[in-house]
Amino acid sequence: MISRIPALLTVFVILNAVDAVSIRSTLKSKVRSKSRLTNIYIQVASSAAFTDGVKIRVTVGKKLNGSETKRDPLSAMVAAVKAWSETLRVKTKPTYSILFPRDCVDDDQEHTKNGIVCREGCLEHTSCGPFTFEKQTVCNNGTQSLPSEPVDPNQAELRIIFEELDATLCTSGLIKADYCATDPLTDRPILGYIGLCPDAYMKSAEKLNALILRAVGRILGFNKKAFAFLRDENGEPRTSRNLSTNLPNNGQDAFGIYTPSSSYLFYKSMSSSMVVDRVENSYLFLALPTLVEYARKYFAYPQLEGIPLEDEGTLGVMEQYFDSRFVSHDVMSSGTDTVTGITGFSLAYMYDSGWYEISDAHEFAGTWGKGKGEDFFNKSCFEYTNIQKSLKLPPTPYCTWTEVTTPACRAYPDSYGYCDIKEDNNSPLIFHMIPPPLNIRLQTSNYFASSQLRNNCPIIS
Repeated sequence: MISRIPALLTVFVILNAVDAVSIRSTLKSKVRSKSRLTNIYIQVASSAAFTDGVKIRVTVGKKLNGSETKRDPLSAMVAAVKAWSETLRVKTKPTYSILFPRDCVDDDQEHTKNGIVCREGCLEHTSCGPFTFEKQTVCNNGTQSLPSEPVDPNQAELRIIFEELDATLCTSGLIKADYCATDPLTDRPILGYIGLCPDAYMKSAEKLNALILRAVGRILGFNKKAFAFLRDENGEPRTSRNLSTNLPNNGQDAFGIYTPSSSYLFYKSMSSSMVVDRVENSYLFLALPTLVEYARKYFAYPQLEGIPLEDEGTLGVMEQYFDSRFVSHDVMSSGTDTVTGITGFSLAYMYDSGWYEISDAHEFAGTWGKGKGEDFFNKSCFEYTNIQKSLKLPPTPYCTWTEVTTPACRAYPDSYGYCDIKEDNNSPLIFHMIPPPLNIRLQTSNYFASSQLRNNCPIIS
């Protein structure tokens, strides 16, 4: 179902500098190592918020309701855009007016070096998810060249359509987000949409803020379909291109997503012990250079090869975000049941995209798994908890039966809660991570944690 958005309100965020924290040590080490070998320029993260960061213009549909009876999503959107705009600055500024390609008649299109060409002409609009967009569009019939008129210095570098979705489009999840068009020269996303499902209004302000912050990050480029289009420090594609179409040269998967180079995206099996058996899981690892270097320091694990992407969930979640079992406090993690923000993991990815310079002004100091080493990363939470117990060390960030009735600090020390062990006699025992309790009466049941996305590992919630 395509909906046309009438009478749109445009929100433009004005930016101000704020105080900063830093992950600059990772980039500084890259400068030291590479400056001896090459002439590559490596930008060290700015310690101040960008005042000239990525210009994001949000077009808001009238269906969004900001009344007192619902959570106001507009304030969450303004906060998210402000955070990302103060964090990222477009590396290669467009020297032409940004226009969005119109849809092709009968979807009859061809990929060329100059982008998508409509062989039978164009429709009057650009589709973006379930919405249509009629402003700043252009028809590429094979003879169209980039606009040559002077560029408005205040033109948006990313446009986002923000609207409430019809409930019929919300069969799973609380929010839908994706990008729809990219810069023809750099592949950087320039148009996207965020569709808010009606049930999202019922969530807490903290949850709504996290969901929208993550949705904007997804449109900016933390997105599986963007992986094959990432660029290196020199602006060169990280995945080889077809000379005729300028598209990635490694083929496409069953969903039409282009396959990136195996040098930075690859599958790897990990074997884990559960309560009743061992399980072999295959994870998709993201191994971009700055991301790997940052992760090795964060986890204190020098041999770490990459960060696993989520292996569970719906198509909109699986392999689209960092796996929450490994990276839980980052806004681009699969789960949203812990306190999250833009951590060094997201900053490293955005730097490695080749599209942005980064500021660490909004870096969130996550603690999940920090300094826990190889055992935390490679072993199941069941194994890790037993190892910590044998060393007389706390099982943090996991928890045990003791914390089911005794309050304890959450993994991020802003509050306390209880261990989220729940009775569950329906889940497969092969994924059983929680040993039986000492209470004999309780041993007749099986127990799991509440989050499948965290591999059923129990945490304080």
